[in-house]
Amino acid sequence: MNCLTDVGDGIACTETCTDEVRKINSMINQGKRRTSATGFIYLICGAALILANILVLKRFDPFLSTFGSILFLVGVYAIIVNHVRSGKKPLDQF
Repeated sequence: MNCLTDVGDGIACTETCTDEVRKINSMINQGKRRTSATGFIYLICGAALILANILVLKRFDPFLSTFGSILFLVGVYAIIVNHVRSGKKPLDQF
């Protein structure tokens, strides 16, 4: 008696559970795509803080420089990790 159903990225115990497994897989895939967008947001915010420190304030503010650099580096790290986890090399999109 075969009571398992293969739904691609998972296994459902009965036919009624297949929709739930597909919904969970969909949520996981949406989360993976949003991780990439989050990395770009960190990158942009970090660059904006660094540029604001240089161009707008026209003086060195250690807090803005440090925080902007950290955000920028976290953004770069998140983008690279997301590409590696997706099975691509970091520069495949360019």
